[in-house]
Amino acid sequence: TETDLMAYFEDRRAQVDRALDELLALPPGGDDPLRLREAMRYAVLGGGKRMRPLLTIAACEAVGGTASHAMPGACAVELVHAYSLVHDDLPAMDDDHERRGKPTVHVAFGQAVELIHHRVRAVVVDDDERLAGVGMKLSVACNSAPPKSTVPKARN
Repeated sequence: TETDLMAYFEDRRAQVDRALDELLALPPGGDDPLRLREAMRYAVLGGGKRMRPLLTIAACEAVGGTASHAMPGACAVELVHAYSLVHDDLPAMDDDHERRGKPTVHVAFGQAVELIHHRVRAVVVDDDERLAGVGMKLSVACNSAPPKSTVPKARN
């Protein structure tokens, strides 16, 4: 029923929120140079429907995996999505000053922190081997065969 589906989404969303909160926890002693971790928490934990991680978890569960199997991939998808919103808000892009009724990251923390956030994303997200590893681990965890490439081969 619709009520069951909404309860499922709410439960999985809460699991994702807890996992993201743990992933982005402030280091012991609160050492956060340039408030970078605080800015990342602000960008990621500031709300949202979490549809991308919900779909990741649902797909994993559909093939026999569990939410805990899918959680690393679900969090990765949400972090990439949050990054894309932060990047889009930069003055050099859309120059938005509010997102979800709150000041954007560059307004709240300064553009320098936002640019460092961008660099962190470049190091973590642009590492193709790391992303491929997350996809492979997710497919194994969900008891499915690794996905076959759907990219057409280049013609000579």
